[in-house]
Amino acid sequence: MRADSFAFLLALLTAGIAPLTATTAMASGLTDTPEVDQQAPISESSIAGHRTLAQGPLLLSPSNDTVVDTAFGAVTVDMGSVVLIIVNDNELAVYNLHDSHKGAVLISRDSRTISIPPQHVAVLAKSSMESFEEVNPAPFVAYRQVSSQDLSREIKLYQAEFEFTSMISGLPALQKLMADKTGPIKKTMGRMLKTAAIMRQLSSGGEAYSYYLTDRVRTLSILSKP
Repeated sequence: MRADSFAFLLALLTAGIAPLTATTAMASGLTDTPEVDQQAPISESSIAGHRTLAQGPLLLSPSNDTVVDTAFGAVTVDMGSVVLIIVNDNELAVYNLHDSHKGAVLISRDSRTISIPPQHVAVLAKSSMESFEEVNPAPFVAYRQVSSQDLSREIKLYQAEFEFTSMISGLPALQKLMADKTGPIKKTMGRMLKTAAIMRQLSSGGEAYSYYLTDRVRTLSILSKP
């Protein structure tokens, strides 16, 4: 493996129900949209400067500037960044977990470019998806400062800041990376945690984070509590 480079493909969760807890609000299997499999095995994939993601999630930290093409637009990820990309029939979601400079993580669609800062997510969704609760592909993650705008008659853009600790709590694949003691991965995870600490300091005292769940998910989570 080249220094400071790795890519992990994760499978979609297609069935199963797990309860929400008061501390982490884990909602795997309860969403109306596909999401990251909490227990899926990790498989390594080689990194190319250009690749295509048709369906599913991709946790990516490239050693070279990389463009990921999707049906909703192209995602540009500069070297050393850490992103989670999720694509399904209704949306493209890009979570920026870490980057080293402004504009390192971008979504390009038609003539529009959307820059995603660290600890933020951008979602391009079909206009038929009427709320962030509907498009949210990771309901175990807490968000704040959620906004939306119409990019066209067909596509709506949602943007939000996400809570890093809830992302870690809900994504065992990320926990596994953080526990890795090998040089390249350890360095990348260390930089990611440093970014998280800086962002936490900068945003302290701001709006509280919330979980965005559909009524169906919320009802099932209440019923599943002991």
